[in-house]
Amino acid sequence: SRDGDAERFLATLSDLVFELQFEDGVEEVVSIFSLTPPDSAPGSPGDGLAAALRGESPAQQALEQLRSSVLFADRFVSADLASTVVKARGPGDALEPLLARYTRCADGAPICMRPIGSIAIEADIEAQLKKDNAILPLLTGLVSVVVIALWFGQLTLAVKLMAPSAFGVLWYLGFIALAGVPMDVFNTLVPTVLLTLGLADMLHLKRATDISPTDGARTALRSVLPAISITTATTILAFASLALEGSVPLRRLALCGALGVSL
Repeated sequence: SRDGDAERFLATLSDLVFELQFEDGVEEVVSIFSLTPPDSAPGSPGDGLAAALRGESPAQQALEQLRSSVLFADRFVSADLASTVVKARGPGDALEPLLARYTRCADGAPICMRPIGSIAIEADIEAQLKKDNAILPLLTGLVSVVVIALWFGQLTLAVKLMAPSAFGVLWYLGFIALAGVPMDVFNTLVPTVLLTLGLADMLHLKRATDISPTDGARTALRSVLPAISITTATTILAFASLALEGSVPLRRLALCGALGVSL
């Protein structure tokens, strides 16, 4: 509770629990209102919460009585009676959209809510990985360009060799965002893998061009295309085989890896 107003806190919490029960995908909501059976006798802690919501008794007193008298209530209500836990059960993909909608910490809000649990942790990890993913591929590309420029002595050539795989990464990120596939600790590494694999293919092409400079790029491409195609196909199959695993992150990696290498 932001202002310590127990009545306001209890009323807002009751509204929140009521709203959650009607959300699509939410199978069960457990809160302090679930701790006492509906047929509790008059004067019991559960009846005290109902009376406090009706304005017939002090909310502070009802919360104190609940915490001291009901089993496990101390795990739902803090000792200072200023915070509580609400548990929503259901499929992860249904609960995830609720995180932003029910996080009310704006100025003037009667209570400040923040998500906890495995879904909230995954959302935090995804947000951090997105930040990392904005830096890691760029850093990989810059380091690769510098190495190739020092190797061949031409910065322009280094940029040209990196360009195809860089465009592939951009298309990959666009497809992933369009499909709504979340970034996790596995598939966030795919862009860096694409940059390095793509650069290796371009170096093969550059080598073929240097060996027969008079034959042209088309002839050089024909000479290395079988090797590049086989390497690409086996890499796609390696990623795709992860779909056989039961882990959701590994299945995502199977999709992301196969899609990225194809692009």
